[in-house]
Amino acid sequence: MFFSYFFRLPKTLRMKDINFISKSCNDTYIYHNEVVRIMADFNHSLNLISLSDSDIQPHEQQNDKDNLQQQATNILNKQFKNCNQPCFTEYRSLSIYSDNNNNSNSIDIIQHFNESQLQTLPVNTLLLSKYNRLKACLHIDLYYTLDGRVIEKLHTFIDGIIDVNNDNNTTTTYIENIESIFKSKTKSNGVKNNFITSGRYHCYLELSEILRNHMYSGLFEIHITVKNDVDDAGNDIVEHFKDVCKTIGCKPVLIELPKGEHPTQLMTSFYHRAESLAHIQRLAYRQAQQLIDQRFTITRIKVEIMFSGEGVPLGDDQQSLDKVSSENYFEFHIKLTLPSDYHDYSELNTIVARHNAHLSKNAFKSSGGEQQRFVTMRLYHTGKQSAEHRYLACVDDLEQHQYTITAKMREYSIYDSNVHLDKGWIEYSTTK
Repeated sequence: MFFSYFFRLPKTLRMKDINFISKSCNDTYIYHNEVVRIMADFNHSLNLISLSDSDIQPHEQQNDKDNLQQQATNILNKQFKNCNQPCFTEYRSLSIYSDNNNNSNSIDIIQHFNESQLQTLPVNTLLLSKYNRLKACLHIDLYYTLDGRVIEKLHTFIDGIIDVNNDNNTTTTYIENIESIFKSKTKSNGVKNNFITSGRYHCYLELSEILRNHMYSGLFEIHITVKNDVDDAGNDIVEHFKDVCKTIGCKPVLIELPKGEHPTQLMTSFYHRAESLAHIQRLAYRQAQQLIDQRFTITRIKVEIMFSGEGVPLGDDQQSLDKVSSENYFEFHIKLTLPSDYHDYSELNTIVARHNAHLSKNAFKSSGGEQQRFVTMRLYHTGKQSAEHRYLACVDDLEQHQYTITAKMREYSIYDSNVHLDKGWIEYSTTK
């Protein structure tokens, strides 16, 4: 199964288009969203381009890795000649082997399924009937070329266990779950999550680092937002969330917004210093999986770098802004401490609106009877210097009106998997 996508960049940008090659249209929406969310900080749009059947070898020839390499080479070379742009394609396969050795590379594979055969399982029951327990390894190979001459490969895999029952039900269920790992809804402990949690993303993060023409390093913050609801037994999940955050080393945050489609947002906060965006994304995905294992539904993952971090665009000139995604944004938080009897927000709302900012509060925070509010500014399509100028103007305005500022946070968002969660509070801006 091969997919062809084009990442279309605005003509003013200097980055080349990137072509994702495939053949099936069935998972267009799913693959579109997964690849976009993994390939963070890119200016792109995806368009499907179907290949003809003649580009794909017969299924039985795909079992051999040399044949697969040659097939990927032929397809990538052909596509590169047509577009003269970097191309990549994904291939996946499943190997099943006996559970007699912990090292899957040193034992004979009992059965191997190529990409197309994954659609026609269950596994041969006669073959599996003599085993009580099997192991499986799901292979993901990402082939790419940047120049049309050299074909490179990125590889990752996911290991699993198959418990074989006489009726083969467990085997079938396992294979179905393996197949669903590659779709945007991953199932874990009965909970469906609209986010990537499998090892599939490792290859794409590596490719992102290769293709990205700038780097980030410094202090990052990770926010993982979960569905704030009751569990199956009707219990509020907030206290459980606090306990889980303590276990995994994250700070729990419960944001309350004065308006919007999702006025209450339950999320983590975690700071970490790193030398690359990919490193932070891997950490964020691991933390997300830990939350999923505790039956939380992930609604958003967000990565921010501190204002002083390397890679933050300095100027408003087109050359500086072309290096980053148009979906990136600066975000400033100004923490106010208000008297306990403060009830008339008309003046504060006027000041906040004057700077196109927004109010919120952290329900987990209290200050000895005093009230705490956050003024949040989110600025798209601007450089560091202009963003700071607008932020300082808001700070000055608040101070001139005698508001007590107790904390200031300046960040740059470089990865937001679901910015529309803030719809009705802060609107997503696609234009300057």
